[in-house]
Order: sequence, then structure tokens, then C-alpha cells
Amino acid sequence: MKSNVDLFKYTLDHNSNLLEAIKKINKNKQKFLAIIKNKKLDGTITDGDIRRAILKKISLNSSIINVYNHNPYFEKKITKIEQIQFDLKNKMLLHCPIVNVKKELIDIIFLDEKKTIRNNTVVIMAGGLGKRLLPYTKKIPKPLIKINGKPILERIILQLKKFGLNKIYLSVNYKSELIEKYFGDGKKFRISIKYLREKKKLGTGGSLTLLKDNISGPLLIMNCDIITNLDFKKLIEYYEKNKADALMCLKEYSFQVPYGVVDLDKIYIKGIDEKPIHKFFVNAGIYLIDSKMITLIPKNKNFDMPELFKILSKKNKKIIAYPVTENWTDAGSFKELKNFDVDFN
Repeated sequence: MKSNVDLFKYTLDHNSNLLEAIKKINKNKQKFLAIIKNKKLDGTITDGDIRRAILKKISLNSSIINVYNHNPYFEKKITKIEQIQFDLKNKMLLHCPIVNVKKELIDIIFLDEKKTIRNNTVVIMAGGLGKRLLPYTKKIPKPLIKINGKPILERIILQLKKFGLNKIYLSVNYKSELIEKYFGDGKKFRISIKYLREKKKLGTGGSLTLLKDNISGPLLIMNCDIITNLDFKKLIEYYEKNKADALMCLKEYSFQVPYGVVDLDKIYIKGIDEKPIHKFFVNAGIYLIDSKMITLIPKNKNFDMPELFKILSKKNKKIIAYPVTENWTDAGSFKELKNFDVDFN
């Protein structure tokens, strides 16, 4: 039986670490890897397994041995692909490794999913002044700055469209006429674009009160200066599976102290940690909330999304985190843009 997929793209040795798994899994659209040990199938790992490990603060240099599924669903060599597809749908699974009598991987069957249009509404916050990019943002709003030949905001919209998210609101204020002229009603992108026009700056959450249409289901909110290849389909499915009231995407951020850090007990030195690396989860500027939560946002007031999460926490709402393992860049500063071809004209 000849494999229908490039097995190299979807396999990883069991001795690999978590960082190696992340790098390889982000290169295939299925977000799945079969784990091989002594040429045999030993397990599987998905992006979900990796995100759970990151939330447990497992080091990226740690072995995947305690992260991957050691008892995966698989089938022995058969010829009826239709039967496997039927079984995958019934078991609510997305992939099935195929092995021979020696349990060597010979193929992988993926659930044949048709692209669906999602009914989720998206709000992109595009009204900021872009102060970190002055003086260039005096003549062009940050969303229209071109990254590798394409405006930042257009990159975001096309990424959303890729996952069937076609109902988009742009919250605009600063140089809004330039943004509206470029994007219009979205027809040239084959999507629907509407505008939340802020008469004054309302922050990253305040403009949500301007939504007039009847919004149902999870509402996706994101900043306009994010360059990412995030899988929005999996993000929404994660939110729905956990039956959350709100979700915040997180990105792991680390920095190294350039000196030896001394551990003191009064006047006594207990130890010295030479140039330690500190790791934190930071807000990635992408959120999902139950649309009913908009009623908690004060009207006509500058209000940022983290403030809403504080209110939800006090009300004991179910708030969950989603670590972003995909590429993610805050394109709102010169430091982050240095790795791109940027056009400010």
C-alpha cells in the first residue's frame, strides 16, 4: 500500500523535545504528528496536547514522552478509505494512522472536512493612533502599513477568511477615512465588512457597545497589529468544547537577567542563579467572548479588554486561556518589524 501523504511531514521521533514538536506540527495543516519509536507507531501528538503541556509550564526543552498519546486510534492495513472516514466521523476524530503487521506506519488518513462558513462575528480594533510607530503613522494609519507588500489589516482579514470567518467589523477612529476607502464593504475580498465608528477613542473593548446587529454565539475580538498564522477554527472549537464565557489567547514571553541573581535569607547568601531566564504568559491581543458579555461594558467610555476579564473574574465566569504556539508578532513596534519588509508609504 503506497502512502497518500508525505509521512515525513507528519512523523516525529519519540526522543524529540516539545520545541521540536511545535516547529514540525506548525508546518503541516493537520496540526498532527505520528510518534515513531524503533520504526513503529508509538503514539500521536496534536496541537491540543502541546497547548495543554504549555499551560502546565512544561519546558519546551522537555521530552515529549509525557505529552503525546501513547494509546492512539489506528487501523491495520486496509483498502476501504470510505470505512475509515465513516469511523472517524463516528468517533469524532480527525486522523487515523495506518500500520502494517509490524506496526510500522504506512499511511495516515485524515477526516475529509469541507470548508464551512462560520457564523461567528469578528471585531478588529483598528482605531488606535499607532504611537509606537511615529512619525510614520502621522500620514498613514497603522492598519495600512504594508508588511511584505500587504497591509497588516489585510493580512489579518485574509487569515480570518481562510477559516470561514466572513462577517467582520472594523472599529475605526484615527484616519478612518483611509481605512474605509481601502477596505470598503469587503466585496473585493468576498466577505462582509461593516464599521464601528468611534467618535472618541473607546479602547480595545469600548467600541463593542456600538454593535447594533443581533450578535449570537462566540464573538472573536482582536487587535489590528497582529501577524499570525493562528488556526482560528481550532481556537473556536477549543472555546466551544470548554463551554467558556471568555477566552484570552496567550503567548509565552521570556527574558534573561544579564546578571547572577542572588537568593538571600536576611544577610545570608543561600545561592546564586547565574543569568536566569524568566518566562511569563502575556496577552496576545486575541479574545473570544460570549456575546452576552457585551452588556457588562460601559457605554461611551474608554475601556480595554483586560478590564472586561477582571469584571468576568469577579463574577466567577468561566475564563480560559489558549496558548498560541503558531507564529505571532506584535507589528505595532519598530523592534518587532525589523524582521519584515515594511513599507510606510
